[in-house]
Amino acid sequence: MIQNETRLQIADNTGAREALCIKVLGGSKRRYANIGDVIKVTVKEAMPRGRVKKGEIFNAVVVRTRKGMRRPDGSLIKFDGNAIVLLNAKLEPIGTRIFGPVTRELREHFMKIVSLAPETIRKGDEVIAITGKDKGKRGVVLAVAGDRITVEGLNLVKKHVKPNPMKGTPGGVESKVMPINRSNVALVDANGKPSRVGIKVENGENVRFLKTTGAKAVPELMQKFGYKSVMEVPRFTKITLNMGVGEAVADKKVIEHAVGDLTKIAGQKPVITVARKAIAGFKIREGYPVGVMVTLRGRMMFEFLDRLVNLALPRVRDFRGVSGRAFDGRGNYNLGVKEQIIFPEIEYDKIDALRGFRSRTEVAVAKVALIEREKKRAHLAQKYAAKRTALKTIIDDAKKSDEDRYAARLQLQQLPRNANPTRKRNRCALTGRPRGTFRKFGLARGKIREIAFRGEIPGLTKASCMSDPIADMLTRVRNAQMVNKISVAMPSSKIKVAIAQVLRDEGYIEDFSVKAEGGKAELQLGLKYYAGRPVIERIERVSRPGCPVYKGRHAIPQVMNGLGVAIVSTTQGVMTDRKARAAGVGGEILCYVE
Repeated sequence: MIQNETRLQIADNTGAREALCIKVLGGSKRRYANIGDVIKVTVKEAMPRGRVKKGEIFNAVVVRTRKGMRRPDGSLIKFDGNAIVLLNAKLEPIGTRIFGPVTRELREHFMKIVSLAPETIRKGDEVIAITGKDKGKRGVVLAVAGDRITVEGLNLVKKHVKPNPMKGTPGGVESKVMPINRSNVALVDANGKPSRVGIKVENGENVRFLKTTGAKAVPELMQKFGYKSVMEVPRFTKITLNMGVGEAVADKKVIEHAVGDLTKIAGQKPVITVARKAIAGFKIREGYPVGVMVTLRGRMMFEFLDRLVNLALPRVRDFRGVSGRAFDGRGNYNLGVKEQIIFPEIEYDKIDALRGFRSRTEVAVAKVALIEREKKRAHLAQKYAAKRTALKTIIDDAKKSDEDRYAARLQLQQLPRNANPTRKRNRCALTGRPRGTFRKFGLARGKIREIAFRGEIPGLTKASCMSDPIADMLTRVRNAQMVNKISVAMPSSKIKVAIAQVLRDEGYIEDFSVKAEGGKAELQLGLKYYAGRPVIERIERVSRPGCPVYKGRHAIPQVMNGLGVAIVSTTQGVMTDRKARAAGVGGEILCYVE
């Protein structure tokens, strides 16, 4: 029981560590306080520069007691020590987090505080599966054995039982409940939902930074900067925490302390970084541990960002804000922290030394580095535009002497290379790709093809933006032959009709026809089979738009020693390799047919 003059541990992150009970405001005969009762305490020990000072008086609620307390349902609550949570005048928690286990009664009354440790699961408790094949099912705990628990109706397995006449069991296949890890289940709260620790959720959405970024910041950025797509909006990708400990060369225990501190700060175990090369001046050899590093993504990233902004930075001595010049030009932000004790998770009396670390927040932007480079080039071209014009006027003036014109040429060559406006490239508005951009749409050809395939560009179809129509034709023929189709249709063009005519003359297809429907021409090929197998065994594209293959009349290759044909595009039209040699012309090798 808690009474006057009882020493109590602090279970929250207000910065206080130990308190003394000076008055019991509620409890048994107002002399003893138990779990859930409010008392008045004075702080006996506190962290330096914390929000709570030594000697201050607060209200507090008891969250753990060494003496057991029995619930009305008969269950017993007992902890290893006495602990409290500090309250303000309105009996609201001052801190934002509880360390250690908390009973379900306090979770219902103090939901603003989130516990890091789930409540102990005991026999007879109702739990719900939160993962695995039985996710969402409820059951009563039948047995608890360490980290393994047995829950009624969960993790049923089929087991063959031998018949036993002595016990009267007939044998056969029976369903048996097998133990599962306690991390796979959670206690059911008053609302019938799992009471597992995690990011607070309101109406199905994450709160704090994660909610602000997705629901508020993105629409504001799109409206302010005129982004046409959500994918153009900069977004957080990861936060990297890096702590350098060069003194670990002399003392190996320093690395262990650094790993422990960064684990508490990030909530994730870091990796140890080693020296890449030996430096005699620092007494470092290659492979020596010189620091620790951890990368946070997803919810862990937003949770750390929330604690950094709302808890850690306000505790910095003489805090004047963060620098606005810490961006690297690509949207990434670097922040240095001199002391790790600004985080409430670090206990001042348990650290061996004050250490700082560097936080790097990386933001994803569509080719932001290339776009920034083009902005610099445009600014440079505008800066030297007048000087370039004056020098070109002197060079083009025939009345000037040769010496003056030559001197003007030398001065023009000495200007910065990027000052030439012809070097400015038009980049894709979505991807930042420097080449292959269509000015009509302001997009690269790859992005145009992707959007056109979805039908989002009026008047632009899949066929009109196809990069290699001949390869598409050959692929359609191969696919149709694999399923034994009689004919195959495709968008028509002059080169396709010429190839189809060669295939028909050589006997590889039955016939072809061109139909114009709705203003679009369609080419239809009649495929040919013999003894259940297609006549065309192999049809392969050779020359491509990005890599054309040209051969002279004497260098045109033979296919299968003349049994196959090579279709060649010459100045006299599309023909086979035999006709091209006979005509004495060479050309582009379109495809091989066997």
